[in-house]
Amino acid sequence: MTKQTLLFSKWRPVTIGVTALLCLAILFSFAPVRQAAADFLSLFRVRKFAVIPIDQAQAQRLESMANLADSGAFGQPTFVREPGEPETVADVTEAAARAGFPVRAPASLPEGVTFSRVSVAVGPAVHYEIDRATMQALLDAAQVPDVALPEIEKIVVDVDVPMAVTQEYRLGAGTLQLIQMPSPQVALPAGVDLNAFGEIALQFLGVPAADARRLAQTIDWTSTAVIPLPTDVARFREVTVDGVTGLLLEEVRKSRGRGNDLILWQRDDVIYGLNGYNVDLKVLLQVADSLQ
Repeated sequence: MTKQTLLFSKWRPVTIGVTALLCLAILFSFAPVRQAAADFLSLFRVRKFAVIPIDQAQAQRLESMANLADSGAFGQPTFVREPGEPETVADVTEAAARAGFPVRAPASLPEGVTFSRVSVAVGPAVHYEIDRATMQALLDAAQVPDVALPEIEKIVVDVDVPMAVTQEYRLGAGTLQLIQMPSPQVALPAGVDLNAFGEIALQFLGVPAADARRLAQTIDWTSTAVIPLPTDVARFREVTVDGVTGLLLEEVRKSRGRGNDLILWQRDDVIYGLNGYNVDLKVLLQVADSLQ
């Protein structure tokens, strides 16, 4: 997604640590990656989403950690491929040809909707290494006590975020933005204990140790994007959309009924995000259900 989404700056805490693996949480907190076309999605073959509610204090802690990451406190990623700026194309047919995957479009739009543009953006390919000392420094900075790191001296992570296609529409004073992209791919060294790192990451997000241990065992870390969601920013619920189960994020503090709502879902290894600003939720769901 663009920097303005996930969609707007108020959503920024949601994007930090969206992968529940500790090293990827840091990787995707770097500003250049956050600004990429799909920086809020970053975990293996994402097939589902899970939400960890966090309070304002925890959100501020994550924001502080992101600032430390931006300053280089935890090392710097190597960009094998730099993220590109969104480039406007003629239509979804050209977008599909440029992006290399079938692009779907709404078949049913509310009366009064006008098309704004469709754009294609190149996602980043990133190589990142984090050693044991850096991981410990991260935990110390986050004030996560009594955590035993797995017996590994360094983790090497390679992340490839595919091209993303964005369709934008206007509806009166509101806007609709549909983003779709194949699931990003992440390569980790063989033998990495994902449950162990997942447990650490949950504690990093403020989940008590016993709960983190229990919850980590229930999550498939190879296919689930874990989203830390500040409770003062948005509320969430599962919804049936496009024939699958998706996640609806509703902004809490709306001004005169205006605000951002977001639906996230995955279908056939493609991830979709539909954001509506000043758009009725029923309209948002109807548009998502009409994709073809």
